[in-house]
Amino acid sequence: MLLNSFNGNIFKPTLCHNDLHPGNLFKVKNQFKVIDWEYAYIYDPSYDLAMMIYLNQMDIDDAVSQYCSINFQINEKKWKKAIIYWTPYCKFICKLWEKLK
Repeated sequence: MLLNSFNGNIFKPTLCHNDLHPGNLFKVKNQFKVIDWEYAYIYDPSYDLAMMIYLNQMDIDDAVSQYCSINFQINEKKWKKAIIYWTPYCKFICKLWEKLK
């Protein structure tokens, strides 16, 4: 059912990390640096944000609001809807990953 509902990208594809969690973020001279790009690829950025929110057990409303406040041109309602759309897929991918470990 989940895969049947997929209809492509919600936002313009861009470089996505797909594994953003505290272990992959470092603060150096007041800037965050991201490491471990092995899962990176060009994809919908809302999926990347959804995966980050899921991996870090963040509140969707708070995370999207903070993300959108940094990116002034972004439609918060559209991003929230996209995150809700991607969340079941993120859960599915993480459960598969756990089984494969």
